[in-house]
Amino acid sequence: MASTIFSELADSSGIVKAKLDESAIKERLSSSIHSNLNSAFRELYANELKACREAQKKGLNPTVEITLNMKERTLELQGVDSLGMTKEEFTSTLAVLGAGGTVSGLGYLAFRIFSDMILFEVYSFVSGEMFAFLGNGDVYQSVPQSRPLEKTGTRVTVTLRSDINIRRLLEEISDICTYSDIDTFLTVIDEDGRKNGTTKVNRALTDSIYPVLINIQDEDLEFVTSTSINKNQPTECKVLLDRLPIQAPLIEKALPFVSSILNIKDERKYPPTIDRERLTEQAQKDVLEKVKQKLKEKLPDVLDLKTLDDFRNSLFFHSFYTDRRYAEIKDLYSPSPETLEIIDIINLKVSAISQNEDESFTCYFWTLLDHSNNIFYSETLSKGMLYVLGQKYNKVCLFKINTSNKEYYIRLLKKYGIRFDAKEEYQQIIASLPDGWQKNIPKSSTDDKLPNEITIHRSYVREYYKDRHYFRRLVRDVSRYITPYGLTKVIFVEKLSDYLPILNEVNSSYMLSKLEKKGWAEYEDVITLEKFVNSLQKKEVDTSEGRITFDDLRKKEKRLKILIYNDQRLASLYKPKEGEIFIVANDDTAFELAVFSIYNGIRYEIHNIIPEDDFSEATGMSRMHYFNRFYYDEWGNEKESYEPDLMTIANCAFHVALAVKDKDLTMLYLKAVENTDNTVKAIEERDFVLKLWERKSASEKLKP
Repeated sequence: MASTIFSELADSSGIVKAKLDESAIKERLSSSIHSNLNSAFRELYANELKACREAQKKGLNPTVEITLNMKERTLELQGVDSLGMTKEEFTSTLAVLGAGGTVSGLGYLAFRIFSDMILFEVYSFVSGEMFAFLGNGDVYQSVPQSRPLEKTGTRVTVTLRSDINIRRLLEEISDICTYSDIDTFLTVIDEDGRKNGTTKVNRALTDSIYPVLINIQDEDLEFVTSTSINKNQPTECKVLLDRLPIQAPLIEKALPFVSSILNIKDERKYPPTIDRERLTEQAQKDVLEKVKQKLKEKLPDVLDLKTLDDFRNSLFFHSFYTDRRYAEIKDLYSPSPETLEIIDIINLKVSAISQNEDESFTCYFWTLLDHSNNIFYSETLSKGMLYVLGQKYNKVCLFKINTSNKEYYIRLLKKYGIRFDAKEEYQQIIASLPDGWQKNIPKSSTDDKLPNEITIHRSYVREYYKDRHYFRRLVRDVSRYITPYGLTKVIFVEKLSDYLPILNEVNSSYMLSKLEKKGWAEYEDVITLEKFVNSLQKKEVDTSEGRITFDDLRKKEKRLKILIYNDQRLASLYKPKEGEIFIVANDDTAFELAVFSIYNGIRYEIHNIIPEDDFSEATGMSRMHYFNRFYYDEWGNEKESYEPDLMTIANCAFHVALAVKDKDLTMLYLKAVENTDNTVKAIEERDFVLKLWERKSASEKLKP
């Protein structure tokens, strides 16, 4: 039998020629190469970017317009004032996979990841032809244009399959288009058919880096970075290929800067893998070597200091010099001898007095440089001398050196222009002052003077490793705070111990400090406890009894039950015990409520996650499926870990269980987010389920 089949397939010479199923090959290529929404949309977008860039060369002003219609589940991508294609180019591009030119047949096959059909509408700049084709990747049929293009270009439209997460696609679109060199505009039409406006989604590379330290441009790449170098912060380099995001793990963590963007222009020289998801390992090594060489050439021009004014003008880079962070990039940059001398000067600790201070204080020399251009060395810090010099000079500072290596620093200070003629200037100015000028010297008020540094108490989340898992724990920290930097979030309290426990409950941006002297309250920037509480009286929060001001909460004389959660809708759904009010708040609002409660004698409790009893009663399930992280404190007691993401997931589950009066729908959601750690997914699904239930409830009310 086998011989009969072969004899039928064989040609006259007895050779059997196998045939490829073209449709199967295309399907395999599109699904294997473009395996996710990110990859698929990127290829469609990349095709249009190529056409737009060619159009620019011909004097056109192209843009890309993207419309995502959530109601109709359609995605539309159009190049406006772009190149378009001739009918011949269109046919050859789709007939030959990997075809060259401004578009790619493989790129267009990417649509199969999220749709079964694609509509091409074209207005060719070259030929003036206008045509439309509808197809599935194998077969394309000419169709009439329902909406003829007003300007040259190509519009592709796909209908998204039901299994595609449309909100996730929206996130991918925004991420992919962020650094495009062609202006790109995104229009979103929501599930109710409402147009939410049009947004420009692309921006320049430098718009994401502030301040810019290095901006390298050459024929192969663009590299932008800031001077944020901190060994305690993770480093990240966003890598782009032809202005589109691509994975490059060897590069992303190899550079010491906290924030950088690298765009690779030539993908032939630095090729991606076949799926275009990442750069090849060799390409990453080649790019990294070139970037490091460029940095070695550029960094001295940017970072080397020649004068003290150079340091003054490096305001955003101060910490690089004051913390000597150049040591962390020693393989890329070595400071010049002059730079090292200036770094020695700015890190010199001195005793000083200025016109803004009542008494002398100790500080680093860079503090004086930031404050004034009129800095004088003086063996004595006299308020009389300061007053006299102030008659001629603005913002005068006097300082003296306390270090044992005094001669070395005096030589450096003179070399870089610090004045040592305070006595001479004093004598000249005093001769022109009227008799009795001494009476005008400001008197000290040291009892009420706010010090240069204060002790602050704050909270933050500390990560630690245990049993092969990372856990997070909320801790209270005590540190020094330099008052000239501003006191926006510092609350000064006399009975500090009454309020410190709040910091063990919330990860708030507020800080607490001891109000040591009554005179501090006179300073405009100082926020005393009384000022803070008074400012909160009219603030409103969502509660189980409606939207209420802090002051009305006080008058109700009920216990406050506060949940840290990102959706205030939950407040009206939960019914607390008799004599309680339930409040949903973020960490800062919870802190404010706690301070307000203690000050006014209101009973309160704060929960970062809904209690187990409440959760199981509402959901019929154990909370451990949604949040199950614990650590042991210093006394060996087991406590819940502080995991904001996981807490949010559990609180979302509680929210849905209370809001949705459909048992099957609720259970569907609870199962969908069970054991997940993806907060974004949990929130998206929560909002979807709540909206679904709201629509169902509304339609039932309209039934006769």
